[in-house]
Amino acid sequence: MKRIDLLARSATACAVVLLIAACGGGGGGGSAPSSTTKTDSSLQLSGTAATGAALANASVSVKCASGNGTGTTDASGAYTLKLTGGALPCVINVTGTQGGVSVSLHSLAEAGSTDAGGNTAASANVTPLTEMIVAQLTAGLPSDLFESFGAGSSGQVSTEKLADATNARLKALEGATGIDLGTIDPFKTKLVAATQSAPDAGNAYDKLLDQLGDKVGPEALPQVVNQIASAAGSGGSGLTEVMASVEKGSLRGCGLALSGKYRTVDFFG
Repeated sequence: MKRIDLLARSATACAVVLLIAACGGGGGGGSAPSSTTKTDSSLQLSGTAATGAALANASVSVKCASGNGTGTTDASGAYTLKLTGGALPCVINVTGTQGGVSVSLHSLAEAGSTDAGGNTAASANVTPLTEMIVAQLTAGLPSDLFESFGAGSSGQVSTEKLADATNARLKALEGATGIDLGTIDPFKTKLVAATQSAPDAGNAYDKLLDQLGDKVGPEALPQVVNQIASAAGSGGSGLTEVMASVEKGSLRGCGLALSGKYRTVDFFG
């Protein structure tokens, strides 16, 4: 009887152990805790590319302190790029065609807003005005900044430096062209550009770009930007003389050469 009773109690104990194991209890056992997937923070860049008219279906390339990306503008010139693990500042390059002329414009995004999840959103319009300001900021060609930009380039771009370059450029433009750009932020102010389907749909910012385009068209912009870059290093505005040349128009038979003073270098041998 004692042996039978002992066997019965052992069987009961085993059944209890099996029941506990099946329920995932006892000794911290049971199924392994599910692993938590870590999501990298993201950087979203958005804006509008325009010269007064939208740069539609244009190629967009972005280089940031961390992360690169590419995209295309829509019919209104707007773009949005999301870079996983991206970090500001960023340089934006938009390349397209306006009125049969190839256009390559640059812009900067140096600051944005960050949510609780660490995701940052920043705005950067891309216009002839931002092209001029980037040249003013770096005392160089915007295309050179874009080509060399990377993790070690953050010191070149800051909110304070960009504000100083913007103020200097807007003041110089008003003096050279008579265009008062007011208090707009060329990079972050909302820009609604005119389009082929809605030529009168541009907002106040877009109409200012139209006025600037009447003074500095796509053909003349590279020369104006080059002059700004050259003069910025010496503290000048770089616009008074070149704007006088722009208003005279391009040289006959050479749409990329403005009327004005030139030097030639002849090479022999």
